[in-house]
Amino acid sequence: AEPIISLTATDANGIAMQPGDLLGWPPSSGVSGHVMIYLGNGQVADSHGSSGTGNAVGVTTWHISKYHDRIKFIKRYP
Repeated sequence: AEPIISLTATDANGIAMQPGDLLGWPPSSGVSGHVMIYLGNGQVADSHGSSGTGNAVGVTTWHISKYHDRIKFIKRYP
C-alpha cells in the first residue's frame, strides 16, 4: 500500500485513481481499520456488517469527501 500524501476526489498523490483502487486507514488507538473500493467520479463503496457479527450485510456508496480526513493509504489496482 502507498501512504496518502495528497488526496482529491479523483487523484491520490497526484496520480489519477482508477476504479478498483483500494483506499482506507489502518487500526489505531481503539478504532478499527477500514478499506473501501474506489468506483470512479469521486465515489467509494464499502460494506458494513450488522452490529456484533462482522458479516457484510450491505454495500454503501459514498463521496470520497466523507472520509477525506481518515484515508491514509491507497492500494492501486492492479
